[in-house]
Amino acid sequence: MGLRFHIVPERYCPDPPDPHENGGLYDWDLDLHGVTPYDTFVTYSCDIARQFMNSSVTNYSSIYEALYPTQVRHCEWNQTWSPYTEVSQIFFHCFLFLKEDFSV
Repeated sequence: MGLRFHIVPERYCPDPPDPHENGGLYDWDLDLHGVTPYDTFVTYSCDIARQFMNSSVTNYSSIYEALYPTQVRHCEWNQTWSPYTEVSQIFFHCFLFLKEDFSV
């Protein structure tokens, strides 16, 4: 009886969800369109003065307890993205003032 080898087929996830139009960003390589391999990680982030808001948090003393800067998704063996089903909403969390905004 000789050795038997099992060849694992290539596993791909569908393209990850696009980042939010409201200042969302991600590091996914667009060249992987249609062929994102298993075990790929995609990090979502937000543009300046924005963060993701965890809508499942309802009991917090400050809005900042529900905000976080990045969200990471992983291409699983079963060709799904985890751990989130949707990319969280983006929330403006501060205002930027330029020096020119203040007249003395």
